[in-house]
Amino acid sequence: MAKSRVILRKFSGFLIVCLLATGCGDDSSEKEESAPRNSTVISVDYGPFGETRILSEMFIQVLSHRGYPVESYRKLGLREVYEPAVESGEIDIIPEYLGSLLAFFGGEPTNDAAETNRRLQEHLEERGLLIPGYSPAGNTNGFIVTAATSEKYGLTKVSDLIPVAGELSLAGPENCPKNRYCLLGLKDVYGIEFKEFQVLDVGGPLTVAALDTGIVDVGVLFATDNLIAEKNFRFLIDDRGLQPAENFTALVNEDVVDQYGGGVLEALNAVLSRLDNGEMMELNSQLAGDNQKAGEVARAWLEKEGLLDKE
Repeated sequence: MAKSRVILRKFSGFLIVCLLATGCGDDSSEKEESAPRNSTVISVDYGPFGETRILSEMFIQVLSHRGYPVESYRKLGLREVYEPAVESGEIDIIPEYLGSLLAFFGGEPTNDAAETNRRLQEHLEERGLLIPGYSPAGNTNGFIVTAATSEKYGLTKVSDLIPVAGELSLAGPENCPKNRYCLLGLKDVYGIEFKEFQVLDVGGPLTVAALDTGIVDVGVLFATDNLIAEKNFRFLIDDRGLQPAENFTALVNEDVVDQYGGGVLEALNAVLSRLDNGEMMELNSQLAGDNQKAGEVARAWLEKEGLLDKE
């Protein structure tokens, strides 16, 4: 699931949560045929995670409601493909994550959203790109345990693992041992070393199943993974700031704002400013891997928030 989402995404090569790879939702690899770019219409794309599809649908519907000509473009997939497309104007808007985007440009994200945003701005202007702001919600990577494990060892935050990690096993992506946001970072920032490490998937069903059945004690998942709530897992608080800020935002070609005005950014911010992690987790649950439902899921939330009311 960015769903990245600098992190599980870095693990997968797409995001760096989404540095291990935002949930970040469904990572379907479907491809849609290219369509010619229509410069009279604002095109909105989405990434490989289900929650980016939901966000793109929200952007489309809010922009359309406010009278802007807008279309859903096509799924380009990896950031290495879609970022140049936004920069060139082939597409205009795509959901993004602060830390992962900054790291993609060669910057150094921090766990502070405001500082990460400030650093990101230094890379955007020279490329003709903008972001409208960022959401309070975001999709970092996290270390997850079951309720039983949490209660047995008194685990509520990552530092609680320090005295007991030598008894526990961790499941994560293949490059976790050498990743600064996984085992390497746990050792450097927290002084944590686990008894055992098992290579599983990037925040996916194998990790969930291994946790659920007790095969492993700790797993790496995305913060907005709906299965955390459904399985009653515990997301350990990153109390020493290992993971960078991965707040939701949108990458925008500045020509769109030149053509249509700042109202475009205001519309995007109307969506971003209302989202929190609990809501995104619930929206991901509603989508549950069925990307065709993204428009319905987005519309229901927008209506609840009053963003499609008649003005």
